[in-house]
Amino acid sequence: MKRLLCMMMAAVLASSSLCGCAQKAAAADDSAHGSGVVTLAASAAAVMTGKLLADIEEVAFDAQYPVRFAHEETGAKVRMRGNRAYVSIREIAPMLKGTFTLNKDDLSFPLLKDKEGVYVSLSDVAKLCGIYAVFRSDLEEVELFRLTTDFPKIEKGQGKKVAYFRMEDIMADPSLDGRFTHAYLERIRLEGLFLSENTDGFYVGWIPKFVDPVKGISVDVSRDFSFHAADFVYTLDILQNCGGKLLLHGYTHQYANEVSADGSEFAPKCGLTREQAAERMDEALRICSDMGYETDIFEFPHYESTGPARREAEARFSVIYEQDPEAKSRGLIASRKVNGRMVYYVPTPADHVHSEYDAKGILRRIEAAEGTRVIQSLFFHPVIDYGRTIIREDGRERIYRLDEDRNITYMILKKWDELGYRAGPFDFL
Repeated sequence: MKRLLCMMMAAVLASSSLCGCAQKAAAADDSAHGSGVVTLAASAAAVMTGKLLADIEEVAFDAQYPVRFAHEETGAKVRMRGNRAYVSIREIAPMLKGTFTLNKDDLSFPLLKDKEGVYVSLSDVAKLCGIYAVFRSDLEEVELFRLTTDFPKIEKGQGKKVAYFRMEDIMADPSLDGRFTHAYLERIRLEGLFLSENTDGFYVGWIPKFVDPVKGISVDVSRDFSFHAADFVYTLDILQNCGGKLLLHGYTHQYANEVSADGSEFAPKCGLTREQAAERMDEALRICSDMGYETDIFEFPHYESTGPARREAEARFSVIYEQDPEAKSRGLIASRKVNGRMVYYVPTPADHVHSEYDAKGILRRIEAAEGTRVIQSLFFHPVIDYGRTIIREDGRERIYRLDEDRNITYMILKKWDELGYRAGPFDFL
């Protein structure tokens, strides 16, 4: 039986106000039982007051922001450790509906503590308790809701072949008129939750460092701390909870005065030496590691690279997520042995959704691959579906839906289902 890390939490949200419950929870002793707000199992009390509590890292948080629960003030705070958001276990308890057990093996990120209490990451609260966050940029507040999804279901069939679906160009662009505002980041999380219910896994092409030289913007989420960067990291965490596997889509996906995602990076025209290409890959890996993520997958921006840059990528990664430009066959997985291990190139022969008007085009490209040796693989920029997702509120619940008639992600998964495919992780590793 797994050892409990924290507690079984029961929320009483009947006659007393949320603020009142929060005050009672904050006053509750970790070893107390039957408080009406936080119920502790005996084994949990021992854990929280014994060795495992001592083993939790004690930290000084970098910033804090007010928390609302379904628009109501709570007195609670979200604490920031770098760009990752944490909430006090005691403060989150009154917002829960039912009883939950937080278990060490279920957490994506370790618990933290300070002199005031023990804290769990917001993404773990979402994964384990069904309470999700919305970052409100106008007030720099975090609002929490119980989440309900009402998505169309694509049934998991037996013996289906694997297709590969990749979200593309996910980056911490803080521009108010950009593709990654707080409102748009929530839409990306919505799409991730839909994919979690209707695939066996998908991929997330992450640009680790956003750069806009003309505007003087540079965002490395492992070092540059902001409210927006925290929302972005929360989004990456949620996508991973949903079965999304991160891959490094370059380092900055730009060069010189280009803007990330618009420019290239490793193309011959960029003039990088082999050493400079290696340094950029190593910096991308450093950011990934510093944020607590792992990946062994790389994708060259715009699929443009030099031979020396590819050799450096092959030395660091197991999968290069694109067509091998040196392979004779197109649209097939290629492999080669590098320093005694296999490195795979995974192409995207169905290409990508070029615009919101390309729904029929992507479906035709999917159908064209059927009956051939070419794999079913494509990538998709989620900005295209922002207007095809629906967010509603009902009391303390936030409800996520899709516009089934217009949502292109749904159309792709449905078409694959009709052809006997289901999106999932690489099945050759």
